[in-house]
Amino acid sequence: MQKLIFSVLVSCLLSLASFPSGAGKLVHTPYAEPKVVFDFYFDDPRHISSALYWVRSYMNPLMEAPYDMAPEFMDIVVVIHGTEIVTLAKANQQKYAEAVGRMKYYASLGVKFRVCGLAAADYGY
Repeated sequence: MQKLIFSVLVSCLLSLASFPSGAGKLVHTPYAEPKVVFDFYFDDPRHISSALYWVRSYMNPLMEAPYDMAPEFMDIVVVIHGTEIVTLAKANQQKYAEAVGRMKYYASLGVKFRVCGLAAADYGY
């Protein structure tokens, strides 16, 4: 029995030793200019603040090494058609100042914000 266990153990060790020991190869995918649409439709206007982090988490890795992509080469559109429409109303700008400020910042980087006309009409805008 001990001989069998020893034989199995040696076989296992030999099979592990036969695996390649080299590390994998790092490959940086050559991305084309990205195009993306974020579709915002929330049940609470405050959720737009969290959703704006999606835009940031999409852009930041592409703007850093190894890609070093300039934001003006990214075609990013955010479509707004849920309760978050109220964050864009002048009357609510103070209440949602942080979100509006972040949207202005992203707009300065070339992100386009679009409001659905049907949804705006539904909310009385």
